[in-house]
Amino acid sequence: MAKILNIDSFAKDERSVKLGGVEYPIVEMTVENFIETSKQAAALEEATLVEQIEATIVMIMRSIPTVPEATLRAIKLEHLQTIIAFIRGDHLVEGVEDTDAPAEKKEQGKATKAATKK
Repeated sequence: MAKILNIDSFAKDERSVKLGGVEYPIVEMTVENFIETSKQAAALEEATLVEQIEATIVMIMRSIPTVPEATLRAIKLEHLQTIIAFIRGDHLVEGVEDTDAPAEKKEQGKATKAATKK
């Protein structure tokens, strides 16, 4: 009996970043994107801080192609690093929302947070 591995059937990890009220989808990492990002990161080892930040913006735009460069340049520097961490798969970064969670679970979470703040 023949066996087929159907890569197309794998669940996609749909993630996005919201900036200025606009949601920008993150494209899944391809082999080509990984290679280019790795090359760029390696080239930055002796770069200036400004060159590193410029390269970070380019890396983000490779993963979030619909986000305007001007939008990324207008955010806080710490948010740039948070976006990079989220793109890399760190779902524990502050501000991540699970959009698949039922509304009642979200409301319970808000109530629990409010109760613990008192």
